[in-house]
Formats: sequence, structure tokens, C-alpha cells
Amino acid sequence: MIFSINSNNELEMIDYESDSEDVTEIVIPEGVTHISEGALDRIFDFKRLVLPDSLTSIEESVFFLCDTLLEFAINENNKVYSCVDGIIFDKQKTSLLHYPIGREDVSYAVSDGITTIGDFAFCGCEYIERIELPASVTTVGMGSFSSCPELKKIDVTGDSLKSIGGVLFDADGRTLIAYPAGLKESHYIIPNGVTTIGDIAFEGCENLKKITIPTSVTTIGDDAFADCSSMIEITLPESVKTLGIRAFSGCKALTSVNLSSNIKVIEEATFAECENLKSINFPEGIKTIKESAFAFCRVLEQVTIPDSVTNISNRAFDNNVTSIDGVAFDNSDILTIYVSRKNSYAYEYAVENNIKFKVTGEVSFADRVRMLFSGENG
Repeated sequence: MIFSINSNNELEMIDYESDSEDVTEIVIPEGVTHISEGALDRIFDFKRLVLPDSLTSIEESVFFLCDTLLEFAINENNKVYSCVDGIIFDKQKTSLLHYPIGREDVSYAVSDGITTIGDFAFCGCEYIERIELPASVTTVGMGSFSSCPELKKIDVTGDSLKSIGGVLFDADGRTLIAYPAGLKESHYIIPNGVTTIGDIAFEGCENLKKITIPTSVTTIGDDAFADCSSMIEITLPESVKTLGIRAFSGCKALTSVNLSSNIKVIEEATFAECENLKSINFPEGIKTIKESAFAFCRVLEQVTIPDSVTNISNRAFDNNVTSIDGVAFDNSDILTIYVSRKNSYAYEYAVENNIKFKVTGEVSFADRVRMLFSGENG
């Protein structure tokens, strides 16, 4: 094996010495203190990973592609991490940090005494269908159960968290934490009383075609519905004030969106790669549209921008890419921005970025003639 370790003792990459090398166990050298994101992306089919005593930090998503990994091993002399049954915990064994995603067990019961499930702890586990959390668990990290395609149920004992129909909520039911991607329902109605849809809560839920969001919801987190590739439409009630980064990115079937007028900012990549989104009508009240908000929306034809908008990133509607799924495209010829008047911010943006536009607030010459002869005022 070839280990690329920088001057800060961070492992940046592991690679094979030759194409014929067959490795089932990887032993990371002593002295390495940090495993960087992507460090294991070039290694395939290994089943066991031995971590050094010197290790003090691990990027949260570093094991996401290790789909054959069955167990971790770490010496008890490590001062930060411990290992039980091939699973990585913190030294005190109160936080479950990394579960080997190649394990074929269909259920896992977290041990009593664990208080925290770390960010992305079970992310990418292909086989697991049911996870049971003990009463001791009070904190569940971001994306802990994301990209688990067979996960159908998250059970909870005790009252520190709540499970409704296998969906995980906080104790009072106001924050929806995680929706299992393996649930087969095509339509999910979020319970009334929920105020926050957490980061990555529905990410990768490919069976969902429709979500009903109650008027109690005020916040939708980052990546909340990212890669829900079957979702066709979404309506955000007027109660929604915050829409996170990449909230609906990769919703490839999405054709229509109804936005809340109380949302002031469309964050970065919020609707990026919504490949079937044809039009968007921003309500009055929107102020800022950030970078890549609608990037790679290849059939986007019509965008209506109100006078309230005062800031649009130059790359908000950037669709100039080499190819997607092997097909090259540039939709700059089909996109039209509708503005209420000349000299508005949206008008100036369209002119400066060479995007076609129509001024909806002006009366055409033909209509002026018609009004003149009919006696209408205009």
C-alpha cells in the first residue's frame, strides 16, 4: 500500500502499489493523527481497518464509500477513540461515532449508556433495516442515518427522543430528525406541531413523491430533501421563514415549487440539479438569490422575480456544464426572466448576464392601441 501523509501527519490518500494488489486489511501507520476526507476513496474490497494509537481525529464522511468494511480495530492506548465489536466509539464509550457500513446485519440495538450518535455514524449502511436507540441517547447528529436505503424503522425507548411510525423526532416532536429512506410510502404528511425539519432529514428518500408540510413549520434545514429523486411537487406554507443550503438539490423529478413569501434568502444550491423544474415564481418578499441556487436546472424556462429582490449571484442560474449523464447542454437560450419594470434589480441582472427577459409591468404598443379605441384607461 502507498500512504500519502502530509507534514501535519494527516493521511490524505491510500492507494495500491500495483493493479494486482489484493488487500483485505489496511493498517494505518503510527504517527498519523488525522484521516482526511477522500483518503480511502481509491481502496476497494477491504474488510478490516486498523487505526493507530496516534489518531486524534477523523473526517465524518471518510468511510462513506467503504461498502465492504466489516470492522474497525484500534489499540486501547489510543487516547481519543475506543473500539467495541468493530464499531468506533469515543474513549469514554458514550458516543457512537462510526458503524462499519459493509455489515449485513439487518438490525442493530445501540447499547444502553450511549448518549450521542455522531454525525453520519450509520451513513451509507446498505443492509440495515431497523435501529433501536436506548433511553440514554439524547443527541443524534446530522445525517446519522442518511443514505441507508433499506432502513425502515428507528425505534426509541425512553422519552429523550420520539419515534412516530419509525420516523425520528426530538422529545417534544417539534424537530423531525430523520426519515428512514427505506419506507415505501410515496406521500408523507409531516405531523402538525413540527417546527423544524432537520439537516439531511429526508436526504435520499427515493420513494417519496409528495410531502405535505404543515403550517407549524418555520425552518427547513440544509440538505433536508436533497436527492429525493421521485419528488414531483413541493408547497412551502407561509410559515416557512428559513430554507437551508441545498434543501431540494438533486430532486430530479421536481416540476413545480410554491415558495413562502416569508423566505428572504434562497440559499446556495437550494434547487440545483432539479432537472425537470420548468418555472419558478418568486413571491414578493424574497431579497437574495445566492450562488448556484438553480444551477443545472436544464429545462428551466421561466423565472418571475419581484421588485423585492435586491441581490442575485452571477451564478444563480448557471447551467453551463460540459455534460450531465453524457448529454451536453446550455439552457441560456430557453431561460426567460420576468421582471415587473425596467431599471429594477432583476432587469439589470438579466441585461448584465445576457439572459432573455420580459417586463410584465409595461403595456405593449398593441394593447395601448386597443385601449385607445376602446376608451380604456392605461
